Amino acid sequence: MNDAEFNLLHEPWILAMKDDGAVEELSIISVLEQAHEIRTLSGELPTQDMAISRLLLAILYASDMHSECNVDFSDPDQAVDAWFSSWNKQQFDMDKICKYLDKYEDRFYLFHPQRPFYQACIAKGTEYDASKLIGDLSESSNKPRLFSSRGEKTKKQLEYAEAARWLLHINSFDDSSIKPTMRGANLPPVGVGWLGKLGLISIQGGNLFETLMLNYVLLDRNEDTFPDGEAVWERNEVCLTERRIIATPTSPLDLLTLQSRRILLKRDGSVVTGFKSIGGDVFPPENALIEQMTVWKTDDDNGWKPKRHDISRAMWRDYSAIISSGANAMDPGVIRWVAYLKNNGLDYKTLRLNIVGIAYGDKNSSVDDVFEDSISINAGLLASIGKIWNVRIEANLELTDKCVKEFGSLVSDISSFSGNSGDGCSQVFAYAKQSAYYSLDQPFRRWLQSIDPEDVDSLNDKMNEWLNTTKTVIIQMGKRILDESSETAIVGKDMESNAMNRFRKFSNKIYKIIGGDVDK
Repeated sequence: MNDAEFNLLHEPWILAMKDDGAVEELSIISVLEQAHEIRTLSGELPTQDMAISRLLLAILYASDMHSECNVDFSDPDQAVDAWFSSWNKQQFDMDKICKYLDKYEDRFYLFHPQRPFYQACIAKGTEYDASKLIGDLSESSNKPRLFSSRGEKTKKQLEYAEAARWLLHINSFDDSSIKPTMRGANLPPVGVGWLGKLGLISIQGGNLFETLMLNYVLLDRNEDTFPDGEAVWERNEVCLTERRIIATPTSPLDLLTLQSRRILLKRDGSVVTGFKSIGGDVFPPENALIEQMTVWKTDDDNGWKPKRHDISRAMWRDYSAIISSGANAMDPGVIRWVAYLKNNGLDYKTLRLNIVGIAYGDKNSSVDDVFEDSISINAGLLASIGKIWNVRIEANLELTDKCVKEFGSLVSDISSFSGNSGDGCSQVFAYAKQSAYYSLDQPFRRWLQSIDPEDVDSLNDKMNEWLNTTKTVIIQMGKRILDESSETAIVGKDMESNAMNRFRKFSNKIYKIIGGDVDK
């Protein structure tokens, strides 16, 4: 059982959807070789796809920076020219990639006596069954899920291919429940895996090749290249130190292969039955601007901090944090990179922006939910031509928020006429706002996708189109609430009169916010 087995470069383990919709298991080399024929990765969870995408990106960085080629990737002009050259070919240079990977072939074995892939031969650690490894279960040994998505056998043992997928996932998104091996030792908090700390965002192209290339950021915020880095498989020694504090990485290659956990898989025959784990490398997330795939927020004390997504908010509501027109904004690296490419000649029409994440439980000690969302936009919104449009879109969203708040107040007030008060009215207010955003969700997504920044003459008409949609939807919802309350909740003419007066006041405010004449 000590022999090297299951090499991820050659064995099929990555789930990918082809153009015809069929899902296949492919090796690393096959995925990169067929990337232009693959629609998207299609693993068990979107967070799993994110973890595997970052591995593939790391291979691109490493093969470009560390292979023998005629391009100096430390020179910004040469790096960008090389990017466009690859893009125009619409497929990866597999000779270069394979030549690089051949040097480290023995570092990609899932099982190896000294260097198992993405693992460390730790002597002790927290022991887990295979069910903890499975991301859509994340089930600890002492807290089995009441309603499990898998039977006892299928959650207790995993085929090597699936175990490899979940190995990357748990290294990236593990919760914070892992215990230190040394009681009383002065070890730092482990926190969740690095990707669990982020508001993850990526850009999806027409196929996997385009998706990887659009997220393959070669220049920093000063339009300079990144320092050279070292992938975990390139290092001569594997670190076994528990909860090691490291300096903030400066290279995407170091960050993309960060070992947030030190894990060692256990197997029985041809299946994985569990693993043991300790905390891995830790650094503060504040100002870790080398991370290219997160949304940011300001931290008054520490500068910039990754902004986790709120599972209760649709992605478009955070448009200003994703594509900001503000001078002091910190846009995600992948957004900034595609904006740079678009300004420098990238001919691309429609982009899909994707977010994924995990909602953790109390103190981040368990996994409550996994979520994803996306919006489609004209790529021109990321370029210089899109700046004035984004200013207006953000202004429109602020007006939309005000209208939704007024609707929530209307519903809360009408509820109070029927005797509701205190927490009851607050809950009604929150639910009403949620309903309003839900009603605006699909109209906004369609409207946003219909914007063409090159059609400058349509700017005002396009903005007014959304404001009119907001006004119509919110007013109609208000009328429906009034009608329903008149039929069911309101008893007596005084209450009905109060509700009618409140609705008129609400309508006046909506028209004042949006503009236009109040219906008499």
